[in-house]
Amino acid sequence: MSSILPRPIESSPSSIPSSALDPPDSSHSSASQVAEESDAPTFRVTVYPIRPTGCPDENHVPYTALVHDDGYSMVQVVFGHRLDSSVARFVLPASKVQAQEAIGAEGIRLSWITLIPVPFEFTVDGKSAATVLYYDALQHLQSTYSPSSLVNAIKNSIQNPLSEQHPSLSTLVNCLADRYSLPGHPTPDELSVSLYPTSVLDFIIFGMLYVVAMNNYIENILGQRGHFLALMEQSKRNSQPSMLYQATLLDIVTSLWHRECWDRHRVRWSPMPWSRVSMLHPEAEQLQPTNELDMIPTPTASALDKLNDEDYTLRTTEYMCGHPIDIPWLGAPHDGHPFSLDLHRYVKLRRQALSTLREDAALWLNALTFGILEAVLGIRIPEALTLCKRGHDGKEVISGARLSRLMHEWQVHSQERQELDRTAHVHRGREVARLLNDALLAIDEVQFYYADPFTRAGIPPNHAIEEYVGPVVFTLLALCTRGGFLWVEIPEFNAQMARHSGRLYHTFAEMTCQKYMTSVAFIRNTPDEHQHCTDESCNLFTITDTSAYVPRHTSTSCQCGYIVPPFDAITQLLSEGDHGSVPIVVFDGQRLLVERAVDRPYVAISHVWADGLGSTTEQGLPGCQVARLAALVQSIIPTSGGFWMDSLCVPDVKDLRKRAIKLMAKTYKDAASVLVIDATIMSQCHSQSRLWRDNLFRIATSGWVRRVWTLQEGILARKLYFQFADGPVDVDERLESYMKDQVAADFLAQDPSGKSEPLFPVHFAMCLPLIAFRGRKKLAAPRECTFGDVAGLLRLRTTSKAEDETVAIAGLLPQVDVGALLAISGPDVVEQRMKAFLIQLREIPRFLPILNDPKIELPGFRWAPRTLASVFNSDSGRLYGTATCTESGLSGVYNVFRFHTAVKIPSEITRQNGKKPEFLIWITERASDSVYEARILLDHLQRSAHYQSELTVSRPSTIDALLFIHDDGPLQNDSVQCAAVLCRSGVVGGDGTKDEPFYCDHVSTGRFNRIATTFEEFQKTYVNNFGFGHAACGEFGKAHVYLT
Repeated sequence: MSSILPRPIESSPSSIPSSALDPPDSSHSSASQVAEESDAPTFRVTVYPIRPTGCPDENHVPYTALVHDDGYSMVQVVFGHRLDSSVARFVLPASKVQAQEAIGAEGIRLSWITLIPVPFEFTVDGKSAATVLYYDALQHLQSTYSPSSLVNAIKNSIQNPLSEQHPSLSTLVNCLADRYSLPGHPTPDELSVSLYPTSVLDFIIFGMLYVVAMNNYIENILGQRGHFLALMEQSKRNSQPSMLYQATLLDIVTSLWHRECWDRHRVRWSPMPWSRVSMLHPEAEQLQPTNELDMIPTPTASALDKLNDEDYTLRTTEYMCGHPIDIPWLGAPHDGHPFSLDLHRYVKLRRQALSTLREDAALWLNALTFGILEAVLGIRIPEALTLCKRGHDGKEVISGARLSRLMHEWQVHSQERQELDRTAHVHRGREVARLLNDALLAIDEVQFYYADPFTRAGIPPNHAIEEYVGPVVFTLLALCTRGGFLWVEIPEFNAQMARHSGRLYHTFAEMTCQKYMTSVAFIRNTPDEHQHCTDESCNLFTITDTSAYVPRHTSTSCQCGYIVPPFDAITQLLSEGDHGSVPIVVFDGQRLLVERAVDRPYVAISHVWADGLGSTTEQGLPGCQVARLAALVQSIIPTSGGFWMDSLCVPDVKDLRKRAIKLMAKTYKDAASVLVIDATIMSQCHSQSRLWRDNLFRIATSGWVRRVWTLQEGILARKLYFQFADGPVDVDERLESYMKDQVAADFLAQDPSGKSEPLFPVHFAMCLPLIAFRGRKKLAAPRECTFGDVAGLLRLRTTSKAEDETVAIAGLLPQVDVGALLAISGPDVVEQRMKAFLIQLREIPRFLPILNDPKIELPGFRWAPRTLASVFNSDSGRLYGTATCTESGLSGVYNVFRFHTAVKIPSEITRQNGKKPEFLIWITERASDSVYEARILLDHLQRSAHYQSELTVSRPSTIDALLFIHDDGPLQNDSVQCAAVLCRSGVVGGDGTKDEPFYCDHVSTGRFNRIATTFEEFQKTYVNNFGFGHAACGEFGKAHVYLT
């Protein structure tokens, strides 16, 4: 039988916040408690299953507890079944009595005798932090719940994640899981726990083992888990309220502790001490920086601040390698501890004996900033070197500017050092690659709620990503890029960095853009203009009430009249022939004249309605606006003056409007130039700006790049001008000078001021994908687009009318008939148009069904996305192939994992720490004996108004298979996307060929990763899933699938 013998708690100062505790003596600390434990003898509790008389099933067994005391005495107690009514009182040997007497008058005697048939007493220090924490948790229950509501309170309380519990409960559970964590599933035949009779944590663990044993017994006998302790106590006629609160606390803490142990067992790469890597990590000697590693002297904060931002080498490396941004500091202590070249040891050296969830999050943040920087740079980095006050809110942050300059100094000195000792330089490179790989793995794992320290601490996920995880990613990738330049000759370095580039490269670009969105001044019209925005989209430029919309004048004081083009002339041109002609207007200083677009060169105006230039032919625009537009056009085509603008050339009459929309792609293709008029760009961009990158990022954050309709206008334009404050600018031409040479040594161009500026890097271009696309396709006339191109460029764009999305991009795809889409109407017009759009495309990327995006609800098309604005991976179609969309569904070849038995979907869907509701499946593959974990997102099922499969209208109840676009299963710890499907016949039928495909209904999407290479490894590592998932087995196989 196996034996689990955890070590005693190590000495460490207490750090319990006043909000969690109100100690009787503020001078107390956990150090005294730990000291008492280290001096006191221990006893060992062994819990193992036995089969009682009359038990019908050998699996249905209670647990027996043996309490050992160093050979002095022993008492046997059967948990849940007392052997007799007079169990002998456990008598402490003299040595233990003396140990307890040493506690003195502060000692408190604790026992579960009234709740548990084990008459063993603990004597604990009443002033220790753990004791105060225990009584604070009891006081919370007493002040929150009446005795009659306690049982129901248990059910409500344990459903909430640890982050939503009272601080005393969450900290207590955190400490209990530190003290002892349940081993993997299945539970070993023997659990041996060494406990201190002077420890309040061990007192609680002693009681929890009894609850766990009885919960397992009740579940085996009755098939369900119960909170029997509080129920039994409540049922007693003479039950004291204090005993009822103790029983409730033990039930609640046991359930939360059980789940916390489960979550911790699943964490693999985190630097926190409960991760699998940390527990397997050897206890190395305390390392100090050596001469070999201490490559640069630790600079001072003032020295870093004196580095000039205009320094050529600094600016060049920042643009090539990335610029870290400020990281809010959560206050975890960094200084005053031994130097460490390892993240796991860094955490172990600093973690408090009694740590709150927020303190754990703060320590994780320190490890991925101070810890990784010290280990990679090989120098001590005191807090004062990088911490400073943030300007706009005064918060203390880890300065991104100082981090960048520190990395720059390290890079320069490392380049000099490599010439002195190439062998040592290569060896150091391999060490740096290992360290950065460990850090990137820890970042990758944060996507799972059980490994996210910030969500665990109650910080909202989106806020955590924006404030902490994102900036940390940016810092790590800046380190990775610099390391790549320093050690280009090390294969394992480049291979490990490339492994993460696919996951983090987009985040890298987004963080770059976000950095400039915060550093480049942005003018807001009102403080609450973003109040209607969501996590998925910015609605600032969305017109919600078109009936109240009124065009703006060029100034608030202007009250000029409207100028309206001749409606009959517009109508006549749009009605010519089968397709009509494009009308343009010319302003003669008094009125608008209408001409055919083919008769003279013209400029097409591209704008955002939210800027006040929206209108129709019938209404026209204020005269001041018309005069201004004509002047802007004249500066681009002085000899013509003709221009097209939807506000003047597209009527409100339905039939005419449809004709104009059909001609819109042709309108922009045939225009001599397209002029973008955006309020932000016009007010803040200057062609003579010394730092031209500021102009680029103002464009990247403008309303124009966030609208669906402007996409085809920007793609199809022969020449694309942006109206700056001092005139129109051809951004394509300006960027061409930046893009001529991609060699790092030539990353310089001359700006108008005569000062050098680094080349506009490729990852900056990702923030302006439309401009980058135009640069790649500049020789194509007209520019050819694939579905992947359009989907990638649509990312983050919105439209005031969801049904306009497919119409607005149809002109970019020659196989799509925009007229056919416009002919579709009705209450489900959005979904019907998406269906028709995909059918017309026919060959579409086969990754669409596995994307975690809102789906449409039409029969046969529940796999199809409701919007394309979140389908941003333009390379997936090329990398993973296509599938064929037909009138009734999607036909394609997928890698299918078929369950031998259908997996039942739980009837109740719960959320984990504010994340999307998900359904966990543990899967064993017969062929390889590997164990996988599938996390199926069920929010699609919650949003669905109905689910139609043949004649049944109901929510799907089972999952029969998982679909993948990858040819092979995921490697160890890699996570891939999948689609969960329900097979028509209830089982996967047919032979999976094109003639006899698997017919499946799409259920939902999820993530899939391998967690163990053998079932034995899984047994040793993972614990029971506590009702949050199901076990299944099956096998992989490539098959032709018909998905509906």
